[in-house]
Amino acid sequence: MINKIITRKPRDYQIDALRYSENVYHPAYFIEPRLGKTFITIRDIKKRFTDIGPVLIIAPYSALYGWERELSLEGFNQNDIVYLTGERVEKEKSIVKDGIFFLINKEAFISFPEIAKFYWQVVIVDEATFLKCTPCVNWSKRYGKRPNISKFYTENFRFVKRRYVLTGTPMTESELDYYMILKFLDPSILGYSNIWAFKHDNFALIPPHEYAITSKGKDFLTERLAKYCFFLARKDVDLGGEQIFQTRKVKLPQKARKIYEKIIKDFLLVVDEEILDVTDFKIETISWLRNLFGGFVQSGFMFEHKIDEIRSLVLGELKNKKLIIWCEFTNEILLLRKNLTELKIQHDFINGDVPPMKRTNIYRSFNNGNFQILIANPHCLQYGVDLSSTDTMIFYSTPLGLETRLQAQDRNISIHSSSSYVIDIICEDTIEEDFIASLHSKETKRQLIKRIVDRIMKGRS
Repeated sequence: MINKIITRKPRDYQIDALRYSENVYHPAYFIEPRLGKTFITIRDIKKRFTDIGPVLIIAPYSALYGWERELSLEGFNQNDIVYLTGERVEKEKSIVKDGIFFLINKEAFISFPEIAKFYWQVVIVDEATFLKCTPCVNWSKRYGKRPNISKFYTENFRFVKRRYVLTGTPMTESELDYYMILKFLDPSILGYSNIWAFKHDNFALIPPHEYAITSKGKDFLTERLAKYCFFLARKDVDLGGEQIFQTRKVKLPQKARKIYEKIIKDFLLVVDEEILDVTDFKIETISWLRNLFGGFVQSGFMFEHKIDEIRSLVLGELKNKKLIIWCEFTNEILLLRKNLTELKIQHDFINGDVPPMKRTNIYRSFNNGNFQILIANPHCLQYGVDLSSTDTMIFYSTPLGLETRLQAQDRNISIHSSSSYVIDIICEDTIEEDFIASLHSKETKRQLIKRIVDRIMKGRS
């Protein structure tokens, strides 16, 4: 039940999205962060149904709190919102509660596939890019053949009255990404029964293994998307949210440079004339190099080039500034914590070892101003988390996947401020420059790896 009068007025572009929703059976909101796609979805449900529920909301765990907050702002009370999280027995108890909105993280179906057998009036898939083309099926000791997440969601829920998909980045690797998202939404949009036929008719093979959309395929897909999906980017609305990117280059110490060049030329990890490791795999050398850029080799922390830059920033131009520092690796997070503690700067951290519920409490505490710096692994907070209480972030190391990078760097965008600042600390005259150039050019991970491998092979010649 709705327990209070709602005074929030939709913006003009949100009204446009609601008008679009009147003319489709199942809406797709491809709307960039901070423009209110959650708000639009809730308003559309309230407008369409006089007696709401039950509504299933499927999202990454980090996005569930955002849904709870928006539902509360729209007048729904706590009893209307039910979390289907935790162990299987907890889900079984929660599913029979008299709620309206049932929130479940996208992986929870593995232990509770019965979720598809319940009656749902509405199903919402938030951050829908996890609906990908069918991947390889992995073996799990606990579950046997691990269920395919995309297959589960696209093959179930076909009789739900209203289905929604939400994401700001529907295509991160290839136009093929649209296929599974639209298959969940409504298979008739593309009109193909399988992805192989869709690929055959609309894509051309680029040797050895990549597929690129043809001009005919682009025309077909553009027409389908324009008719059935709603797109909105921040640049389309004059509400701030501009991102300003800055690169801080640091020099590798002489000893680190020697290690770097040996990796590039000989695929050897050598420290003080001692061979620590050897490989024939170019991808493994990238892992060695990424650790080296952060100051680490297998024997532990050795070089302070990036830490010195962090110290300079937090004691200089960013002194007393609230900010986020992103790190790909746990050893980097531990190193930063040690240094910030020595500087007596209040901070906290989030990585894969921090339980999901505790993560929520930590970033809420950060937004409330209880500490100055949040150190986080971007994979843990890439979806649905509002960190716009700060306008500054630093990438100590960057994720290589374009989707994770874009999602992470959008976490602090606010339409109420003119700009946000993204600082990349990178090692000069190394392949880390290629990482950043590739991501800013919005190249796919495959293109990035090819770029890096080409540079490594050039270094060996």
